[in-house]
Amino acid sequence: PEVAVCLAGASRSLPTMPVLRGFRQKLLSTTEYSASLFAALSLSSLWPQPLEYNGSLIAMLSEPVRVKRALEHLRPYVQQFVLYNTTEAYARLGSHSCGAPELPGSASDPFSVMTWVPSLYSLQRCYAMIRTHELSRSDDHFDFVIRVRPDHLFLQFVPLALNLSVSQWPTHNAIVAPPSRAHDLSVVPARVAPVYFNTFDTASSCLLTSSSELTERLPVHMQCWRHEQRDRMAACLLGVHLRYHGISVLSVGRNPVVIARLCNVNESTGKIAWPE
Repeated sequence: PEVAVCLAGASRSLPTMPVLRGFRQKLLSTTEYSASLFAALSLSSLWPQPLEYNGSLIAMLSEPVRVKRALEHLRPYVQQFVLYNTTEAYARLGSHSCGAPELPGSASDPFSVMTWVPSLYSLQRCYAMIRTHELSRSDDHFDFVIRVRPDHLFLQFVPLALNLSVSQWPTHNAIVAPPSRAHDLSVVPARVAPVYFNTFDTASSCLLTSSSELTERLPVHMQCWRHEQRDRMAACLLGVHLRYHGISVLSVGRNPVVIARLCNVNESTGKIAWPE
């Protein structure tokens, strides 16, 4: 099968050799499918836990020249990519008037904004490039789209980690993901990709981000307008959006990646530490 890999989110640790090596060796270079890479990357050097991350290193690795150089390491799989500033995502989100002034991700809640808004916006930008590519070849669709993050460090091949061969991947109303990771690592069949990757459109309306007769009927963990969801807004919105369209999540296997975090380290102990 033909697989489009959608690399979406803040660039962060993408320009590091372990991450690039994992993408190339464990995700793109395989005989199980033919891979093409599309990337929509935010160049923001902001991060939600400022005392735990190495800000100067993140800022350096977010420089456009370094991100472009990193993508060159993934040739010939790279088909298209776009680099953008997070202000573009915030502008597209607009302002909410849903009667929920403390809506997670509002202007008064910047740490939440910087995570879920660019995350979902990157997915939409990435999928737009995939569709443009498909249309350029007489609307010949990819069979699957794999959603990954730029800070994913792949340790295993995806089919092996999921314990699900490519021939067993669902092609209709279900996506495949490791447990609790559907929002940042998923195998999405072509038929449901427009729903999964366009969650940002729903997030930028009031359909699922405010209290209503519809959202009140959802389980509490899917009531995304509640303030306690602020730390998992992307996962919440995506989960509700899939459920609204009758798409299930097949949770299988184990996670083939770890997050390559750019942390501050105490050189004497070798452990993660806050800067002094």
